[in-house]
Amino acid sequence: MKPYKYLMIVIAGALVGLTGCNDEFLDRGPLSKINDALFWRTPNDLEIYINNLYSENGLLPNYNSSYYDVIGPYTLDAKDGSDLLVEIEYNKRNNGEYTLPTSGGGWQTSDWAILRNINYFMAHYQNVEVEFSKVSQYVGEALFFRSLFYFYKLKRFGSLPYSSKLIDPDSEELFASRLPRNELVDSILLDLDHAIQYLPARGNGSWTGRVTKETALALQARIALFEGTWEKYHGLKNTPFQVKNGDRGVHFLEKAVAAADSLMTMSTATGYPALDNIGQPDGYWNLFNQKDYSASKEVLFWRKYSAEADQLFNRWINISYTGAGIGITKRLVDQYLCTDGKPIYLSPGTENPLYQGDDSLTRVVRNRDPRLNQTICVPDGKHYRWKPDNFFENPMIVAVLDTRCVTGYQMYKGHSGDKTEYDNRKGTNGCIYFRYGEILLIYAEAKAELGTITQGDIDITINALRQRAGMPGLLNI
Repeated sequence: MKPYKYLMIVIAGALVGLTGCNDEFLDRGPLSKINDALFWRTPNDLEIYINNLYSENGLLPNYNSSYYDVIGPYTLDAKDGSDLLVEIEYNKRNNGEYTLPTSGGGWQTSDWAILRNINYFMAHYQNVEVEFSKVSQYVGEALFFRSLFYFYKLKRFGSLPYSSKLIDPDSEELFASRLPRNELVDSILLDLDHAIQYLPARGNGSWTGRVTKETALALQARIALFEGTWEKYHGLKNTPFQVKNGDRGVHFLEKAVAAADSLMTMSTATGYPALDNIGQPDGYWNLFNQKDYSASKEVLFWRKYSAEADQLFNRWINISYTGAGIGITKRLVDQYLCTDGKPIYLSPGTENPLYQGDDSLTRVVRNRDPRLNQTICVPDGKHYRWKPDNFFENPMIVAVLDTRCVTGYQMYKGHSGDKTEYDNRKGTNGCIYFRYGEILLIYAEAKAELGTITQGDIDITINALRQRAGMPGLLNI
């Protein structure tokens, strides 16, 4: 059974199947909710329950919303207040103007429902009377999703109350204080340690649509790097962000290295995971514009859409051609190197002779890292607005519904150019959640923050990514 199905529909069918034409029919529980006496019997019941966590619930967004403000996962940095991607409206939180809401804002009761669903599973899965090996995968998946839930809350609120069990109106946990953020992250990473132990590895097996050991390692590396760098740069003494119970940034950075190293070791041993599209023309752009990643070795976890069969589709097809109300900043564009592997300015006031200036978009990308030309729209007769022969001419700096390009550097990454899907308002480009390229960068960044990075580390991470794009390697001078 594929994930992405809603729990109640499937459970209703399962419970009907449990009743026959006899007196037991009169003893049925209500089909609108789980009847614990009837449900927790087989491993299949656990799979049915866990399937609901893969559906649209905020943990794995499917971008099916009618809101015109995001190109899948590729413009989320603008939402988070990055200076590399910006929205039409400036980020009030980063500008010190954000006002805390009197209610809601991610803290109301409904925002914790997913956690209760996960903890409900953890409190009941042992009712299935089989050896643990037959249910361990589903326990690992529940722990993965609990970690993902708390990671989102951590990024939004910092310190949080933490609960790994069911609570009721009389539970002491309802009145508990927030855990210091590093203790919270310890709990998150411990959940992932167990998930990594319980989940099966995909290896060179086929794609199943379920999280795997590799996925859990990727999430652990991402969270550990996030908290390690946060504590290193923000958890300073005598600031509002002072970390309680000691600075543990080094510990978390080492955890990020270990998780990433485990995936890299798997890659060496089995060939999975690995980078896709090495040496292929437009390989970077194509990596983010596929409808099916089942055969990908780089994409560790993704969402598959099937507009006709399952009515699953995304909406970013309808805004990517105009700019989605965001724009790439010149700060980001200027960070792309020239084809000699050096920056556009060799020293203050001294331009790289390969740099052609920024009088036009075609000049901006000339003699630059090929990934720049595959990230922004350029009027060169090759960048599609709509396939097969409608090409980009100029950035959409004026458009309706606030979907225009904000800066003039319009996002090309993630734009499929499928006119039929645009007309039907049903995009089916796969949505990437985790990929191996990120893991290589996590490994390199964490080791650099620890001060232990070597040329060998750079060669198997940063330089492997540069080589794929046809760029010179980086030397650790």
